[in-house]
Amino acid sequence: MTRAILHKVNTFCILHSKVMIKWVVRYEEARNTRSEERLAFKRHSRHLPYLQDLEPLPKDCNIEWLHEAMDQVENEGEVITNEE
Repeated sequence: MTRAILHKVNTFCILHSKVMIKWVVRYEEARNTRSEERLAFKRHSRHLPYLQDLEPLPKDCNIEWLHEAMDQVENEGEVITNEE
């Protein structure tokens, strides 16, 4: 199995496990929030390019986002379980 296929299989398995449901939900919330922020920015700044922080998130949650989100909430004091 190639590295790319293995990465996709692992990502699928991780993101579809019961333990990770809350993270997939958080991703959808972050994606919706980002979309709303982009629309608000565009309404108020019609002639300015989007800020890098407002780049759209991919359609599906990815491992990179997951690691960043977990690191962020852990730094804020939330406990991340071993299963997560």
